Amino acid sequence: MVSCRLQGGLEANQASFPELVLIDCLLTSEATPALLMDRVSVTGQLAVCNSQVYSNSAEGAPRLQDAQVGSLDLRGSRLRNSVATALYAERMQSRGQVMLSDRFAVQAGGKEGAVRLLGARIGDDLLLHDAAIEAMAGPALLADRVNVSGNFFMDGRFQAISRDREATIRLVNARIGSQLGMRAASISNASGPAIDASGAQVDNNVYLDLGFEAFVAAEEYAVKFLGAKVGGQISMKRSFIRNTRGPAIGLSFVTTGGDLMLDDRLRAEAASSEAVVDLTEAKVGGQVSVAVAGVRNTKRENSCWDLNGLTYRGIPQVALEEGGISSWLDLIRLKTPCYVAQPYQQLAASYRAEGHDSDVRTVQIAQRGDQVGRGALTRRTDRFWVRLTGLLLGYGYQPWRALICLLFVLLVSVASTLFFGTHGALVQKAQEPPRQVISTSEPASLDSIRPCSIVDQIARGLDLGAPFLPRVSQARCEAASNATGAAASIASWVLQACAWGLAALFVAGFTGIVRKP
Repeated sequence: MVSCRLQGGLEANQASFPELVLIDCLLTSEATPALLMDRVSVTGQLAVCNSQVYSNSAEGAPRLQDAQVGSLDLRGSRLRNSVATALYAERMQSRGQVMLSDRFAVQAGGKEGAVRLLGARIGDDLLLHDAAIEAMAGPALLADRVNVSGNFFMDGRFQAISRDREATIRLVNARIGSQLGMRAASISNASGPAIDASGAQVDNNVYLDLGFEAFVAAEEYAVKFLGAKVGGQISMKRSFIRNTRGPAIGLSFVTTGGDLMLDDRLRAEAASSEAVVDLTEAKVGGQVSVAVAGVRNTKRENSCWDLNGLTYRGIPQVALEEGGISSWLDLIRLKTPCYVAQPYQQLAASYRAEGHDSDVRTVQIAQRGDQVGRGALTRRTDRFWVRLTGLLLGYGYQPWRALICLLFVLLVSVASTLFFGTHGALVQKAQEPPRQVISTSEPASLDSIRPCSIVDQIARGLDLGAPFLPRVSQARCEAASNATGAAASIASWVLQACAWGLAALFVAGFTGIVRKP
């Protein structure tokens, strides 16, 4: 254990140590790295704790490129480099923990990243508890392709600030053997995303929750996990993510083994022509739960969620909503940019797997209504047909509607025959025995034509309203040869056409002919 004050820094390139511990040191250098330990080999612990390392070297400082250590401990230290990287540990290998925590602080002006762990391999945990990293040009933490066998935690008042267009925290194609946690972390970027973990692989859970904050002004997503693979769950409960120039959360093509929790007071605000939360083609191995009220797009009110291709298990949940299935349907219909069939089909499949057939029909009806309402059908004939079947058949999923309409036609038929009968439009022609015709101009006997009785009028109405059923009336109750009788004939033709049409629609709906995805 050494306490030191070195003007000009410490150089130990390619040196070997069983252990190296520096406590309460001040290492300063202007032209060269204040701590130069490239390709150093430390069998045990390499610790620079509660120390200050200041340098303006363009090579960065401290430098641990290709170093091999048992563990790395920089707890409580302050690193500063106004022109380059403050901690350059590219391809470093540590068999144990790497601890950059307990008021660990970094200020750097290099474009290559304030803390550079590109391609580093860590055999245990990587911990940044209660740390602060400020990058004036590049990323605050550049850890693309980092391989951490244990947990990777950036929590406990962790803060990172950057102005880099790529991201404040870069974990592209990173490999984490256990959990990735950023609980209560605060990350900001004036020009780009807060986190870019595209293509990352996390074997356990990802936590960006319980007070996690991200404030950016980026045209890309504020938080990006595009194509990431997560063995457990992703939680963004009680987080606040804001992007003043673009979308907030990008989880497209992500794969999880557990739940996706975007609920419990999650706030995601964006000003974007794209969806605030992008879940396109995401494959969730567990349940999905979301918070609708906290997700807001100030540029396009209905463009909050993109669910096209999202798959999950179980019934999705909408936090703080008691509407059940209607809440998720409202989310699809009112908070997605355009009509897409897949979110409805996935929801219907979830309810079908649970045995809720009535809810399946509710989803399918809502899908067809949304398809028409948002103009997904371009041909006028298609729109007319779908609206007609929607009104009369519930788009083929409620054929009983046609039966109700058919009953109405039957009642109208009876009412019309009674109306026309009272105005002399219906007469009953009695059957007469054949007799020799003396003259073709002989008028018909008045005894052979008489008004229809009330019973015969009702029977005629029943026959008109249900022409596909056996006749009820045995009497010859027909339209009279006058203007009122002609009107009665026209009405009977219309009623029969309606009855036949409704009967055909009922059969089509009952057999599922008119049902389309």
